[in-house]
Amino acid sequence: QVANMEIFVCVLILALGLGSAAGEQFTISPNPVQKWCAVEISLLGVNKYNNSYLEVDLFATFTSPSSGRPMRVRGFWDGDNVWRIRFAANETGSWRFTTSASPADAGLDGVSGQFDVVPYTGTLAALRRGFLKKSPNSRYLTYDDGTPFFWLGDTHWSGLSSAEHLYESNDPQYETMFSGMLAARRAQGYTVWKAETFANNNEGGNAPENDGGPAWLNDQFFVQLNPRFWQNIDKRLQLVVESDLIISLALGIARSMPTSDTEPQHTRLALYMQARYVALPAVWITCQEYCATACASCWARIAAALFENDPYHRATSMHNCYENPIAYHDQEWYSFVTLQQGHNSLYPITHWQDQYRAQPPRPVLEDEANYEQLIHEYGGGQPWMTRQSAYQAVVGGAFGFTYGGQGIWWACWNNSYVSFNCGPAGSSEYRTWNQTLLFDVGAVGMATFARFWQRLPWWEMHPSDAVAWLVSPRDTQQPGIKANTNHSVIVAYLPQTDKTYSTGTVVGVNPGLRYTAFWVDPQSGKSTYIRNDITCNSSAIPLQPDSSHDWLLLLQAISSVPLPPPRSAVSGLTSFGTIRADSTSAVGGVFVVGGAPLLVTQIGRYFLPGNSGRHRLRIVDAEFLTTLAEAEVDMAAAPLGPLGFKYVAVPAVALSAYARVYVVSDEINGGDRWHDNVGTIATGSAAGRFESAVYSDETSWVPLGATDSVYGPVNLIFQTCSG
Repeated sequence: QVANMEIFVCVLILALGLGSAAGEQFTISPNPVQKWCAVEISLLGVNKYNNSYLEVDLFATFTSPSSGRPMRVRGFWDGDNVWRIRFAANETGSWRFTTSASPADAGLDGVSGQFDVVPYTGTLAALRRGFLKKSPNSRYLTYDDGTPFFWLGDTHWSGLSSAEHLYESNDPQYETMFSGMLAARRAQGYTVWKAETFANNNEGGNAPENDGGPAWLNDQFFVQLNPRFWQNIDKRLQLVVESDLIISLALGIARSMPTSDTEPQHTRLALYMQARYVALPAVWITCQEYCATACASCWARIAAALFENDPYHRATSMHNCYENPIAYHDQEWYSFVTLQQGHNSLYPITHWQDQYRAQPPRPVLEDEANYEQLIHEYGGGQPWMTRQSAYQAVVGGAFGFTYGGQGIWWACWNNSYVSFNCGPAGSSEYRTWNQTLLFDVGAVGMATFARFWQRLPWWEMHPSDAVAWLVSPRDTQQPGIKANTNHSVIVAYLPQTDKTYSTGTVVGVNPGLRYTAFWVDPQSGKSTYIRNDITCNSSAIPLQPDSSHDWLLLLQAISSVPLPPPRSAVSGLTSFGTIRADSTSAVGGVFVVGGAPLLVTQIGRYFLPGNSGRHRLRIVDAEFLTTLAEAEVDMAAAPLGPLGFKYVAVPAVALSAYARVYVVSDEINGGDRWHDNVGTIATGSAAGRFESAVYSDETSWVPLGATDSVYGPVNLIFQTCSG
């Protein structure tokens, strides 16, 4: 049989090969297809079912051409006796697939075929680079090819419902309401479109309904599924993908499942949703607002099921409510944290820093904060608060921000459209969708926000202490700092305030660099020059131009300066503790920098006779738990250095004056021997010394012992300021 397997045209699902028989081979046409482009296989069931949605489980296993790794996806019922399977090949070559169904059905079971995949030739980023996943260091998201992804999302909770008109517009500059919003947001620099299906919501408001009708026929929730509701969502998500936006997709409202009574029904619906959209560049945020009113553990199990059933293991999370617990970090499925700061609310920067430093680390996203011009029924707020949340979040460790604007977070068609989410029709607070597209922060401020961060190596940057003010706010308006590891780029965000600032000091200058400094207006992006001669020996920063609004301080290295010869952090070893090899953990010391910044270039581990293993050596920021540098030292091959240490070079690490870091070596029980901290005295100097020993099991860090005591011992080689 010749089957006409249709392709997304790299974004557009059409149809594919109806009519097959068990054991029959598909001959695919057209062939080949392009990498990451969704293809759809359509099958006709033969059996008669009372409820096709509930009674049939359909799968297809696609076999990778290079590794032979099987990738299994679910199929889904799409009305009458039609089932469909969607898949996007993540590598080029010749792919094979086979279907299976339970119960056995001659039209669904045992169908197989083969097709060729060639490189993608289009312009859409997600199809050039692949679906999103957690970065190797668990601090941000990347495309499948490893390219860092900067998240600027737009909230469309009603985007899959009839509130957003798919086929008409009441604004002549846009062909349709739906496509008009997509075009405007893409032009403004947004990279993500966030929505939920509401298909689980049977509580009254926010009805799950669109041009295809209600999600469930005859109000039979979780029983009589309406495929036309989902077919309408297909068309909407096709347009989102064509707009080069990543889809952030939730099944529905978390509070609609307060207990585990309907967990099986919610799980089946979630997997149905996944089957329809598994071949699209999407992330799963599972539910909207899991909190005390919802069965959080139920939703966590559903999120785990989405991750486990996703052959791409794409980024998966659960959208928080304002409670924002630190939870699920130890779960493989929990790819990133989605926070909700809430509305008309200001938090200190520690709100984001606490999530950033939680262990094991996970990328942090501020996903709902201070919707612009929000109606007072939901808290209200001021536009500057929206902008402050975005910058505080990223400086505090987040990899992005999801914006929301009144009139689009729930789409408001015109001033007479009635919805409690839009406020009283015709009121002074009422905002329509096309008005929202022109909001100051949403249209201009967020475009500036995206441009500012995307021109910097934001994925290399982490919360920092590189700038200090003797006097500055210590509340919600506290400044925050972010820098990359060698401090060649430093950013500080100063929220608007009526509090007093003193002159600032760049305490984290890289001793080998000279900097230029600018004040940047975070709304307009306009820069104000400060100076271009900042070095170790001249690092003062004047007051911001005014405190009537917020400011960004940007420091960038422009040239190198001479450095004195490298030095050892340990100036002498006066005694040693008991020899051990009885622990699988990271052991070492808490190193505290003196009054001048340092540039670290090597880490060392003490050599004991018989040591022959390879050990990961690390420098970890003691405040934010960022791994600043790591490398393996080969205790058999590395040359023996001064004081009996063997060293490994690391990319340059700048440490601010008075900074605290953990310097550790990974050890295994029964492996190479090392000295206990009790009795091991490693003398330091004015440049820095070990404050105490430290050990870690990767979930917590435990400093202990006296000054100059250290496990191992371990050591650093650094340079400091000249003159």
